[in-house]
Amino acid sequence: MKDYTPNGYKALRIKYKDKIKNLETVEDLLFNSPSAAAVFVTGKNQNGPRMWKNKAGKTLRELEEN
Repeated sequence: MKDYTPNGYKALRIKYKDKIKNLETVEDLLFNSPSAAAVFVTGKNQNGPRMWKNKAGKTLRELEEN
């Protein structure tokens, strides 16, 4: 893949470093996918639709399927 960069999410953390204070984001950040947001938060590969859950405990995947 031409656009693949193994340190891409590390670069995002550097890019948004001024928007993270005390391990919390201080403003909304927009990512191109749920998985990109999950990787940004955890620092490792994640399946965003399976990781993100609403307050009722339903995953994004479950919500998308219904």
